[in-house]
Amino acid sequence: MLMRYIRVKEANCKNCYKCLKHCAVKSISYINDRVEVIEDGCILCGRCINVCPQKAKTVVNDPAAVLGMLADPGVRTVASLAPSYIGVYGRENRGRFIAALKALGFDEVQETALGAHEVSLRYKELLDAGEMPAVLGTCCPAVNDLIVKYYPSLTPLMAPVVSPALAHGRLIKQEQGADTRVVFVGPCLSKIKEIDDHPESADGVLSFRMLDRLLEQRGISLEDPAEPDKAMPPVFSRVYPIPEGILRDVRHQEAENGDSGYQMMSVCGLQNVMSFLKELSAGDLPFSEKGGKLFVELNSCEGGCVNGPLIAEDKRAAY
Repeated sequence: MLMRYIRVKEANCKNCYKCLKHCAVKSISYINDRVEVIEDGCILCGRCINVCPQKAKTVVNDPAAVLGMLADPGVRTVASLAPSYIGVYGRENRGRFIAALKALGFDEVQETALGAHEVSLRYKELLDAGEMPAVLGTCCPAVNDLIVKYYPSLTPLMAPVVSPALAHGRLIKQEQGADTRVVFVGPCLSKIKEIDDHPESADGVLSFRMLDRLLEQRGISLEDPAEPDKAMPPVFSRVYPIPEGILRDVRHQEAENGDSGYQMMSVCGLQNVMSFLKELSAGDLPFSEKGGKLFVELNSCEGGCVNGPLIAEDKRAAY
């Protein structure tokens, strides 16, 4: 099955094989002088897009449906803004960035960190129950697909908890009505598929790259007047996009509500994640020999979500 979310421009492809060499799950084919991404094997980590020197691969993230929502005066549309925006656009531009989103047509802008806070509460409940010997965090949809497709024996260890984007979308719809439209704005390619798969939770995605393009087309600048910076209620969960951010947030819950007794570790970068999952599936990790329990934060991106694949290259972290 060919890929719905990554398009290959044949005219640009120079057969350099770089994408084949860098695809960790070998889900790129080269047949009859043609490169294709194979949907059944792809986990949408986005690496093939960023390593391609000819820019022959593009993300299928048509903004038409989102722009239609924004243009419809009868539809209330809320942006769920990934907390990694601070690393991309700067904390000093928070008010300007929110104003830019509203100028684009959003009725309201909230931070996805509100959903992340709910996810951390669910993780803490799961750890307190103590029924799972190892708990694999499920915030990264690329890693979730990796486990399901390539390490299916580990699926019972995946936390039965949705991602922050889905949790936040559900919160917004519960509070403002099921007909409210929610658009996730962030750095992640795999989120496009995740939200396609869960239309009950959210209604669309704008990547940071796509957002930059739309703002430029509409002549909206971060130099324009800022929205009054209404402080969001303190949410420690804004740390989610950085390495060990999820662990720090869960530990924050433990500091307030008691230690669950789980050891905690963070694994970032797809190759590191795959090595860890291979060891875990083989039972080679020392925690299992000692009868301990383990909670693991897993992120396919080196450096966490602040280095997501759909951040403009000049704004990505240097990893």
